Amino acid sequence: MRTPVNDFHDEIRALAETPGRGPAPLALRRRLPGLPLADADAHLAALRAGRAPGARLRAVAAKALRPPAPCVPAIRRSGDPAIRRSGQ
Repeated sequence: MRTPVNDFHDEIRALAETPGRGPAPLALRRRLPGLPLADADAHLAALRAGRAPGARLRAVAAKALRPPAPCVPAIRRSGDPAIRRSGQ
């Protein structure tokens, strides 16, 4: 099963194959802004070597790339005391 982390790693691998070192680290740091530079280098080195990053780095990526929880609107029942007090 594909996850957002798999897609992210594929994107970074593709950027790492481009000439120069610039695009891949920038994309990595942009998507994972709290990642220290040393960890970003380790993450990129693993991806360039065709390996998966270490468990800790994968966990950081998974947490940062997790989609936000859906917003659920509040539902008020007609018996809600707040509604009765306001006269609605």
